[in-house]
Amino acid sequence: MSAESERARHETARKSGAAFHREDLGLISVNGQDALEFVRRLSTAAIKAITIPGSTQTLFLKGDGRLVADPICYLIDNNSILLIVDEKVQQALLEHLESLHFTEKLSISEEKAVQVFEIIAPAESELPQLIENAMENKIASFSSRIGLSPVAHHYILLPADQAPVLSSIIWEIVSSNGAVIGDPDLYNLMRIEEGIPAWGSELSEKSIPLEVGLKPAISFSKGCFPGQEVVARIENLGHPANVLSGIRFSGSAEELAGAALVSGTEAAGTITSTVFSYEAGCHIGLALLKWKFREAGTQVTVSGLPGVPVEGAVYELPMAGKI
Repeated sequence: MSAESERARHETARKSGAAFHREDLGLISVNGQDALEFVRRLSTAAIKAITIPGSTQTLFLKGDGRLVADPICYLIDNNSILLIVDEKVQQALLEHLESLHFTEKLSISEEKAVQVFEIIAPAESELPQLIENAMENKIASFSSRIGLSPVAHHYILLPADQAPVLSSIIWEIVSSNGAVIGDPDLYNLMRIEEGIPAWGSELSEKSIPLEVGLKPAISFSKGCFPGQEVVARIENLGHPANVLSGIRFSGSAEELAGAALVSGTEAAGTITSTVFSYEAGCHIGLALLKWKFREAGTQVTVSGLPGVPVEGAVYELPMAGKI
């Protein structure tokens, strides 16, 4: 696809919406009479404040405050909960939950009979509702905020055995309403613009939630959860040591994830993701920066590259619509 076609596709996705078959996501079911209390006790979000059925992003942390997983938690009812999570950490989350499951009356299992479709669309778009209305055999449909994203992300959960037929209906609705059938590359671009961290890039088992844009998934007023003391200590100190930030590069930043950034002569942070933005007309990215370099407009340079230096400027997240 030509650059002009990609530019037009991106503009359409932002203006009219885009739908994605999220085959990179896995699901975990927690079922039983103690399911709600079990998930509430272990997660960072105010789960009991959710109107059922409903959803929220939450986190599961280790005792040292570092991340296990950052799922979307969907409450079907008081006894049935689905956790939608990146497949890279599905097994780790399963093991974490099982390790903390003692006498509670519930079961924890991988859910293989569900396919996830995600729609990213402006608030005024009718696309999510049109798709939901057409999915008579859906398991669930709901919207959820993710981190600092400026828009709600809409999810449709479909029975896996009916997904091929139902997905063709989704794609027809998307196409007939001037929206975009998305792919992983488009999703990656849109999530970087929105400042959504991804596993293997911004997120790992060493991540501290307050550093990687996940503060919105933490309730500081709910009861205890694993890692709460560490999170509260960081919050009460005023700020974390590092912060996830946007970067707009003046030169090519392709395949620079993991590269160090400097500001002047000081180490400033590390690039975590880069992508070419058709909105900006240049490469943009996400970086984990030291707190003192987080301000928008701060000039940074990629360290250790031969030839002409690749420079950039810090952008406040989310970058969508601002670059």
